[in-house]
Amino acid sequence: MILKKLVAQGFKSFADRIEFEFDQGITAIVGPNGCGKSNVVDAIRWVLGEQSAKSLRGRQMLDVIFNGSGTRKSAGMAQVDLIFDNSDSLLPIDQTEVIVSRRLYRSGESEYLLNKQTARLRDIKELFMDTGVGVDAYSVIEQGRVDALLQANPFERRVIFEEAAGISKFKARKKEAQRKLERVEQNLLRAQDIVDEIEKRLRSIKLAAGKARSFQQYSARLKELKSRYALASYHELRVRQDLLEREAAALTDQSTELRARLSESEARSSAAQVRSLELEREIGGVDTRLLTAQTQISGHEERVRATQQRAEEQAQSLDRTRQRIEGLAQQLARNEEQLSVAQARHDEAGRELDALQARVAELQQSDGDMAAEVVRAQNQLEDERSGVMELLRRTAALRNEIENIGREQTSLTGQQGRLAARDAEIASQMTELLARRERLEARRNEIARLIEEQRQALDETRGRAVAVTEQRGRLRDQIAAAKEYRSGLLSRLQTLEELDRRREGMIAGVREVLTRRDADPENRVFSYVLGPVGELFEADVAHAGIIEAVLGELEQYLVVRTRDELLADRDVLAKIEGRVLAFCLDQLPAPISAGDITAQPGYVACAVDWVRVPPECEKLARHLLGRTFVVESIDDARRLSQMCPPGTRFVTLEGIVWDSDGRIALGSLGAGTGLISRRSELRELQDRIAEVETRVGELTAQD
Repeated sequence: MILKKLVAQGFKSFADRIEFEFDQGITAIVGPNGCGKSNVVDAIRWVLGEQSAKSLRGRQMLDVIFNGSGTRKSAGMAQVDLIFDNSDSLLPIDQTEVIVSRRLYRSGESEYLLNKQTARLRDIKELFMDTGVGVDAYSVIEQGRVDALLQANPFERRVIFEEAAGISKFKARKKEAQRKLERVEQNLLRAQDIVDEIEKRLRSIKLAAGKARSFQQYSARLKELKSRYALASYHELRVRQDLLEREAAALTDQSTELRARLSESEARSSAAQVRSLELEREIGGVDTRLLTAQTQISGHEERVRATQQRAEEQAQSLDRTRQRIEGLAQQLARNEEQLSVAQARHDEAGRELDALQARVAELQQSDGDMAAEVVRAQNQLEDERSGVMELLRRTAALRNEIENIGREQTSLTGQQGRLAARDAEIASQMTELLARRERLEARRNEIARLIEEQRQALDETRGRAVAVTEQRGRLRDQIAAAKEYRSGLLSRLQTLEELDRRREGMIAGVREVLTRRDADPENRVFSYVLGPVGELFEADVAHAGIIEAVLGELEQYLVVRTRDELLADRDVLAKIEGRVLAFCLDQLPAPISAGDITAQPGYVACAVDWVRVPPECEKLARHLLGRTFVVESIDDARRLSQMCPPGTRFVTLEGIVWDSDGRIALGSLGAGTGLISRRSELRELQDRIAEVETRVGELTAQD
């Protein structure tokens, strides 16, 4: 393998394209001072991956681009190509000629090419490893390099010898493999921690699931017991209803029997009247016995007065019965008022169910009392009828005596008139008692109707109670579902909070700085660090993925107040494992306007409008996102990029990032993989948990 040709364009003093061909043997480049001899060596070192501008005799890497002269304008980029002859296949590429190129643009972007295909610097270094070609290899020796080799310590000389021996490549691979193993071990430790945490939560979830199953079993048992209790109450009321119906039937039978007896009494009264007519025809024969019968008549008059007194007592008893009936009517009115009050309070069915049952029992007791009163009235009526029958018997006895004492005709005639009047009075009283009995029966029917209405109201109340129970069951199911949903949200929230607390996903250097800052209670260590961009920039969950696509790795940069404060701790930062990347707020350039395209089709928003930042970070937000626009599609990005100045960026709703310099970023946005997405999801979860808590409280209040 030999170097055949070097081609440079726009590199340092080589404004135009220039080619250096290296033939067999030794090639020497001679010329006066300042003609660019050293630039040839710098070009070789630069294309092989030199990253130090000082080693290339410059202040910054952009100094290698031709900066122009009095007659020539500056170049837009620098490019150097090295062409190697690989006929001996020393390089692991199946081509006889290998072209290694490097380009650097004024925008600061740089790229490497291998046989005109984009490659990484790592690929270039691995290609030339163990070949003696490289930035620090022995094949390129610039001014002062020989003295440095002679004065080098054993360790530095060993590096050169290992490169010449061809083992440096394997040592580099060994270090890379060790670093990968360390990262894998760290990832395994983090994964094991997450698995342990999930197992702990899984145990609590299993315990909660067991409690939920027990709750469902107890709820089903409670519903079954309530159903059985309601059914037993229904059967009890049904038995009471049958008993009342049987008592009513018995009263009806008694009433029928009383009517039959009354008819019999009326028949006897008619027979007595017939007999009285017969006696009138015989009165003429008893006139002679009238005087002797006066004494007996007086005794009979006394008995009649006694009978009248007894009738008066019966009338008083009937009056007392009437008063009792009126008292029962008043009590029934009070019962009706209480019934209306009970109906007005039907919305409290669950709590008033026992009261209604007790009220039904009271009404049934009242009905029993009234039935007892009816029985007593019927008994009194029977007594009256017995008295009437006794009176009739006595009348018959008198008439028999009149047959024997025809002479008492005149006196008996007067007595007959009084007895007839008394008989009419008794008949009138019997008619009144029969009418009162009918009213009592009507009242009893009214009470039965009220009992039936109460029973219907009770059935309706039970129906409402069943509906309320079913509604409570549905409410409890909703509460259980809401609590289960809340448990899932809390589990996700705890996982995200744990990841955020451990700052998973951050580069090691940034995470170490933030850990030390938070561990200092006096806020003296890294007090000038505000935090990473991903924590300071807030966005909605719907926009977080797009903002992360635009920022890329910049979301892990630290934000510091001043550059001097950061540089003052450079010795401390040098001891931290990993690199520390930061934005210095005092060094941010003034924002540049990207033009107004809000009225253009396809325009959605400016990316900076989708983020919320602290006031002191607003300039940083405009610097990073002020010239980035959100558009609907990639076609809109292509069209609008032609209307905007260089440096304008576009991002589609799918997360495709379009840069005006030709760069484009494709791929899925992922789901909550970035710092901004994680913080956004945390805020959304907290809001959703608060809403679920409110909903659970409302459902519990309804239950």
